[in-house]
Amino acid sequence: MLYQPHLFLFSKNHIDNRTPMSNNRIILVIKASDIDISSLPQDKRDIKSRAFKDAVYDHLLKNYRVSGENIIVHIQNDIITIEWTPLEKDEIFDAEYQRSMRLLTDGKLEEARFILEDLAFRSPKDPNVLYNLGMVYSEFHELDIAIDTLNRCVNIVPLYSNAYVALGVAYGRQGKLKEAAVHFTKALALDKNNSYAYRNLASILGKMGNNPDALKYLKIAYEIDAFDPHTLYGLGLAYQDLGDQVNATVFYKKLVELGTPHDLVDLAKDSLRNIAVRSVKDKGFRADAMLYCQSAIEMFEKMKKEDIQKIAFEIAAKGIDGIDINDPSKRYTIRSMQGEFTGLQLITYMYVGFKIIAPEQNVGIDLSREYNAARQFLQNKGHSWN
Repeated sequence: MLYQPHLFLFSKNHIDNRTPMSNNRIILVIKASDIDISSLPQDKRDIKSRAFKDAVYDHLLKNYRVSGENIIVHIQNDIITIEWTPLEKDEIFDAEYQRSMRLLTDGKLEEARFILEDLAFRSPKDPNVLYNLGMVYSEFHELDIAIDTLNRCVNIVPLYSNAYVALGVAYGRQGKLKEAAVHFTKALALDKNNSYAYRNLASILGKMGNNPDALKYLKIAYEIDAFDPHTLYGLGLAYQDLGDQVNATVFYKKLVELGTPHDLVDLAKDSLRNIAVRSVKDKGFRADAMLYCQSAIEMFEKMKKEDIQKIAFEIAAKGIDGIDINDPSKRYTIRSMQGEFTGLQLITYMYVGFKIIAPEQNVGIDLSREYNAARQFLQNKGHSWN
C-alpha cells in the first residue's frame, strides 16, 4: 500500500499563510470555460451578457443559501469572480480576530483557541471565526467538535473550498476515509487549483490502496505549488513505494534543499540514506568501492588520527543523502582534501575513516565486504598496520 504523509492543515511549527481565512472578504475565482452551461437557456449562455451574470447570481442564491446583499459577481473575459463580504464587525472584535490570526501564525494554538472561542460565542455565525476555530480543534484532535464547527462554517459560506479541505482532514483523522475523500472532492469542485485538496485527497487514496490516483493527484498538487514540503515528501514516498528510486530521490532532495519543516526534512534525509544503502546492496560486491577502500587505507596510514577525523566528519556532514554514489560523472570537493572526488569515493573514504577513528560507529552504509577485501589484498601484498 502506498503510504502518504499525515493529513495536514497546519502544524505548531509551520502554518501556510494562505490557510487562515481573511476576516474582510472571501473571493472565489472560476474560469467560465470550466462551467457546464448546457443547462442554461440559450439566451443566457453568452458569458459577456448581463443574462449570464444574472444566471450565476440566481444560482448562488438558490443553491448556496447566501444572502443577496453580501454577494457580488464580477465577470471579465473568461474569469468569474464571486466576492462574499461578511457583516461588519466592531473594531474591538476585528482587532481580537487579527490577534488570533497572528497567534496561529506563530504556532500558539492554545492562545488562539481561547480568543476564537470567545469570538464564536459573540458572533456564532461568523464563518471566518468558525473556519479557523474548527481547524484549531482538528489540530488538537477534538474531531467531533471540529467537524461540527466546520459544518457550521460551510452552511454559512458553501463556496469556500478550504473549509471542505479542513472537514476532509478532520474526517481523515477520525479514520473515516470515504467521508474525507468526499469533502476533498467537494473542495476541488469549487477550486480546481486547491493544492491542499489534491495533496490530502492523495493521502486518503493511498491509504485506501488506490496508488495510481494518489500519485496522479500528488503530481497535480506539485504543478500548483512546487514548494509545498508535504507534497514533496508525499511524492518521494509514493515513488519510493512504487520502486522508482530515481524519482523518489529527486523529490526528497528538493525537500532537503527547501530546508523546512525540519521534521519532514529529517524524514527525507533518512529516506535518502536508505535508498543509498539499498542501492549499494542491490549492486552486490562493488570492485570500485574495494579499490577506493584500498586507496583510503594506504592514504590514512600516513596521516594523524585528528586529520582522518576531520576528513571523515566533513564527509559525514555532507550526508549520504546529499551525495550521489551511483553517478561517477558527478564530482565533489571538500575542504579537508585537495582534488575532486566521485560520490562513492567520498563515502568510501568516510567509511574507512570511521573504521580507524570509531570502528563501533554505524555510518549508515555497509561497505564491510569491500573494506575487508581491500585489507586482505593489502595484507597479501605484505602490507601491515597497527
